[in-house]
Amino acid sequence: MGVSENVMGLCVKYTRIYSPVFLILGLGASYSVVFQTSNYTKPLVAYGLIRSVLNIILDYLLIFVEIRSVSTESMMKANKIKIHIFVRRQIN
Repeated sequence: MGVSENVMGLCVKYTRIYSPVFLILGLGASYSVVFQTSNYTKPLVAYGLIRSVLNIILDYLLIFVEIRSVSTESMMKANKIKIHIFVRRQIN
């Protein structure tokens, strides 16, 4: 198909990571149908509220809060040093 080995490896990794999620989504959908047909909707309401609150919290954290790992900070320091050396060479 003309796809590079790097992309194929990433696709296989993605599929392995998300395959349990697809199973859980299917089970959740079947449970919601069973609950709705038996007129027992309290768990569905609780699930919806918890999902919405978690979505808001995680969206805020992942969009607005800057989370840095040690490797990111060390990369930033290394880049600052490289820029400093480059500027010094240009001045001299």
